[in-house]
Amino acid sequence: MGVWRKWIFPIIRILLVAVIAAALGKLAFFPDVAGPEADALVPTGTVTEPEVPVTKGTIANEVILAGTVNADASVPVKATGTGTVDEVFFAVGATVGAGDKLFDIKVPNEVEPVESVGPDGVPVVTVPKQTFRYEKVLAPAAGVLSALDVIPGQPVSTGEVAGQVAPPSFNVSATLSPGQQYRLTSAPTEALVTISGGPAPFTCGGLTITTPLSGAGAGGERPAPRLVSAMRERAAARRCTATCRATYACSRDSRHR
Repeated sequence: MGVWRKWIFPIIRILLVAVIAAALGKLAFFPDVAGPEADALVPTGTVTEPEVPVTKGTIANEVILAGTVNADASVPVKATGTGTVDEVFFAVGATVGAGDKLFDIKVPNEVEPVESVGPDGVPVVTVPKQTFRYEKVLAPAAGVLSALDVIPGQPVSTGEVAGQVAPPSFNVSATLSPGQQYRLTSAPTEALVTISGGPAPFTCGGLTITTPLSGAGAGGERPAPRLVSAMRERAAARRCTATCRATYACSRDSRHR
């Protein structure tokens, strides 16, 4: 047992330490040379960046709104003098043209008293005979005479509304939201109108954008701006749903890499 402790075990420890030192030296100073397997890990693919040719095109900015078709507001017929109605020439429901004489007014002329001296030297005041003139009341626009509230002999005063003329024209109106307003890069002049169940789409001119004054809406709130386009064609119904489409086109170079 003394031989094992004195000689054999120390020799084994020395051999183990030598083997470990040799392995560490091999790893540190003599690494393995890359073989065919290492070459197989080298990437061989290529990535090509796509290129799109530059072309010039048209960019369309369309604002599509749902609105209504309404008859244009009637035009009031106002009396042109203070007096009595003499003669009425048209009845309610008649078609009139702009400038047609609807009725006339018998207006008394102002009478100036005349002073003179009698044979006895006493001043005498005489009142001339009353004279009259006739003022014509003309149709303010072409259309249908929808109301006429006068009869012969009726007293009227200057500026009094005596009737209404409904023009044979319509308009399309729609409400613009703030986001749709910001999309309007310029003031449009016309819009394409499509009526549900109506005629083929057509273009309306005279496009305007109006903002009602504060307090004009219910509860004192400011109503949203409205886009209104004049429609000079007669419609089958006075009120129907329509779609207004205002298009703004511009050209620019589009480059994509």
